[in-house]
Amino acid sequence: MSETPKYLVVGQGLAGSVLLYQLEKNDISFDVVDENHKKSGSMAAGGIMHPMSFRRLKLAWRSLELINEAIPFYEKVSTSLATPVFKTSTFYRPFISIEEQNNWMARMNESPYDEILGVSDEKIAGISSPYGMGIINYSGRLEVQDFLIQTRKKFEKNISSEKFDFTKLKKSNTSWNYNGVDYEGVIFCEGFQFIYNPYFNYLPENLTKGEIIEINTEAIQGKTLSRGCFIVPQKGEDNYLVGSTYAWHTVSTEPTEKARQELKEKVEKVIQAPYTVYDQAAGIRPTISDRKPLIGEHPKHKGLYMFNGMGSKTVMMAPKLADQFINFLNKKEDIFSEANLARFTKKHFHKFESYEADQMSEM
Repeated sequence: MSETPKYLVVGQGLAGSVLLYQLEKNDISFDVVDENHKKSGSMAAGGIMHPMSFRRLKLAWRSLELINEAIPFYEKVSTSLATPVFKTSTFYRPFISIEEQNNWMARMNESPYDEILGVSDEKIAGISSPYGMGIINYSGRLEVQDFLIQTRKKFEKNISSEKFDFTKLKKSNTSWNYNGVDYEGVIFCEGFQFIYNPYFNYLPENLTKGEIIEINTEAIQGKTLSRGCFIVPQKGEDNYLVGSTYAWHTVSTEPTEKARQELKEKVEKVIQAPYTVYDQAAGIRPTISDRKPLIGEHPKHKGLYMFNGMGSKTVMMAPKLADQFINFLNKKEDIFSEANLARFTKKHFHKFESYEADQMSEM
């Protein structure tokens, strides 16, 4: 190996793209293999990020730490690209009852929610909000498709547009060789395709299919709404993205009429005005059984890594976790224990190894 390490990144979806910028920032050389497939969760990502978990009206896992790194990261990247891809925004959440309004306002009296949450008495004719609306600050929106396209163009000299071929991956002393090139390590950012990865298919997948629709309406006046679904302004006058659905245990990326109707019903609970649906898309999220990221090194095959599994929170999580992952590669920092795939070694990898050994003994 040369003195300057070089890594091979497999996959240039949302997580992989963020990782490329962090590798570049740290002067780490890399090549990329990506087939530009259309089935990833990135294809149907809304691109929104905010720090709240509405189920219990509390901060999501490490959300302030994550979002405080994500916002400046995307702002810097956005200014470096030909077309801006990110902007901060305020989310509005129409209340559905006095009880919800009271709970929201009570939470606002606590720190740090006093800086994150607010209320709005603004009345917009096309939005159903008889009890007012909550406000969520520390929020933003990434134009995911533009981000992916411009990232691909920026790093086009590093990217091979092909399907990764595991038969070409060989271990050679302290490095890994792919297509005749030696790499310090291989980083898999494959999205849901990790279930087909012979090195990482021991992980307990819990894939979810997400679908979105795009609508046109004059009702919302450019607001970003969250009420049973997210409704986010898109490019083009009065265009909005609506999502997302959740369907488990499927790898079909065909849009469905069931999801379309589900999203329309959710829209109609928020919008009291005409709208038209002009597009629909679907993708597969690489979620795992405990709904935490999959980051770290293979327990047996050193130099094989994964940076994956962030699901619908990828926009918010990826910048901080990519920075931490690179520090991990440089032996400067550990990965969050909740995100480190080592948490599955004892229960799943060793069990998987035992199963493989039993299968071999029966041959």
